[in-house]
Amino acid sequence: GLAEDTIVLLWSDHGDFAGERRLVEKWPACCADSITRIPAVLSVPGLPAASIDGLVEAIDLMPTLLDACGLGVPDGINGRSLLPYLSDPKSRPDNEIRPYVTCHAGWEPELAQRLLTVAGDRAGWKYRALEAAPTAMNRTVMLRTRSHKYVVRAGGADELYDLVADPTECHDIAGDPSSGPLLAGLRRDLLDALLLGADRRPVPELEELLL
Repeated sequence: GLAEDTIVLLWSDHGDFAGERRLVEKWPACCADSITRIPAVLSVPGLPAASIDGLVEAIDLMPTLLDACGLGVPDGINGRSLLPYLSDPKSRPDNEIRPYVTCHAGWEPELAQRLLTVAGDRAGWKYRALEAAPTAMNRTVMLRTRSHKYVVRAGGADELYDLVADPTECHDIAGDPSSGPLLAGLRRDLLDALLLGADRRPVPELEELLL
């Protein structure tokens, strides 16, 4: 009888390569769909079976669970509850959730070098790769729409992929002159996402005084 009053969430923190790109697990600074597009299955008592085809993020899971428990979502939470889209999917189109999702990946160079030093002779292939390509794990930010993916790496050039024509993300079109307007729009969206994703309550004491 536990299923009648138990919320169950099955999900993953990241995907894995399965031979793609000649890799068998994951790469910390990679934003390919096989790494960033992960499964999530949620069972809530009384909730009808439904699916969401829209763009959602892992940060949506916490507010969704709070909502399912009848609890309020604290201020400053960037995720949003998916419960309304699951409770009555016909009345809420998936594309209302958000126009894009973002992902942060990679390490600071100092951290990567420190890990390599600590690992020493026990360092695996990922750490050894850093010796040949020190920037291979640089901090990375991705913005993905339904049709395109824009990737920015610290110290590197922009990357742009047409996910409709190139679902395996093998052809970077950021340098194509015809991609200029699209690239500019995605760059603006990414900047907005970074600004809106920052701490919304930097000075809680001031907020209390104003209230």
